[in-house]
Amino acid sequence: MLHIIAGNYNWDNGFEIPYSIVNNKNCDLGTALMIFYDADGYRILENREKLKNLNIKEKRVG
Repeated sequence: MLHIIAGNYNWDNGFEIPYSIVNNKNCDLGTALMIFYDADGYRILENREKLKNLNIKEKRVG
């Protein structure tokens, strides 16, 4: 079920739901990797300095 929710997620709604899915004890590696790719995680790994200059609103969960 988590994989289906993540696969159909509208990324315009932020990172709160994907963050909750990845941190769910029932989230498997395949679902976590799908979220990583959909969130453009490779861009962060390639150049973290470039992202520091972007105006990205971070939503804290907790």
